[in-house]
Amino acid sequence: MSSSSPVQVDVSKASNVLDRWINAASRTLTCFVTEEMNGYRLYTVVPVLVKFINDLTNIYVRYNRRRLKGSKGSEDTLMALVSLYDVLLTVCKVRQSQQMAHVVVNLAVTPGLCCFV
Repeated sequence: MSSSSPVQVDVSKASNVLDRWINAASRTLTCFVTEEMNGYRLYTVVPVLVKFINDLTNIYVRYNRRRLKGSKGSEDTLMALVSLYDVLLTVCKVRQSQQMAHVVVNLAVTPGLCCFV
């Protein structure tokens, strides 16, 4: 298991229902955040992001605790860990893009502030 990198495992081939659910929820979150940020509706993103993180910790991690520790074999553990890794990476990217958009909006509405590129 230690020889595999998270990048080398295709999470779309997950057979566990919770892996498939959290990966789908992650894709849905990404689409929602992108759509809302394109519409400059940053205030709608935070509640959805908080709910997603709550679901990730209270549903996915809680119900997969034994799988994550290796109780169902190395391949199943690897898929659970890779799914979790992929979702956490996605949340970090979504959160980072949200913070960058907030900075851009603040710069745009701050009177007297000029930015030269």
